[in-house]
Amino acid sequence: MEDDEANDVYEFISQKFKVSFKSQLKGSKLKISKIVHQKDLITGEESYQMKIDKSAYNFDNRESFCKMMIYVCQLKIKELEKEEYELNEEIQNSRFWDENYEFTQRERIGFLFGKYQSIIKRLETYINPIKKG
Repeated sequence: MEDDEANDVYEFISQKFKVSFKSQLKGSKLKISKIVHQKDLITGEESYQMKIDKSAYNFDNRESFCKMMIYVCQLKIKELEKEEYELNEEIQNSRFWDENYEFTQRERIGFLFGKYQSIIKRLETYINPIKKG
């Protein structure tokens, strides 16, 4: 989330659904590019559609937004796990290997993995808030 449109989408979500996860989102490489408000003219039901990377996701309230974002982060984690597996395969099958390349790739994968996990952890607090008292 680096550009103005993504920032505007985040601010809208933050204000509308009282969800705060900007610090976790920063540097995550999730490309949030659009949010659309939809209203059923017959029933009056409202929903939203948000574009993340090249996919569109629907939600209608804070809980469904959080669940949707957790799902997106879980998909990203699976992609990173696949990428790490492919990196390991490449290392095993190579006679010559650039250790600096390996280090930077592992650092990037680890950083993003941590970012997605922190987003999930933060959003889970909105789905299952700890009751005080």
